[in-house]
Amino acid sequence: MAEHTRDDVYGAVVEVFWKEFEIPEVELHRGAHLVDDLDLDSLDVVTLELGLQERLGASLGDDPDYAKIQTVQDLVDVVAERLSEAGS
Repeated sequence: MAEHTRDDVYGAVVEVFWKEFEIPEVELHRGAHLVDDLDLDSLDVVTLELGLQERLGASLGDDPDYAKIQTVQDLVDVVAERLSEAGS
């Protein structure tokens, strides 16, 4: 499995937000809150998870850090860690 950097993960997040939610990169920043700023609900989180899994092979499923994901950067960090662990 190829090593993914946090920048790779952020790029995939940007792609998913544009493709699935039509949120352009100019509105998406690493500190954006998924619920308060980007208006995601629980169904959107599932869509986001599936989009990331498709692009990176990472699932957020039963991750214990899932509840800690509040911002785009939190999401990038958790997915990057999971990819790193999967590659080990």
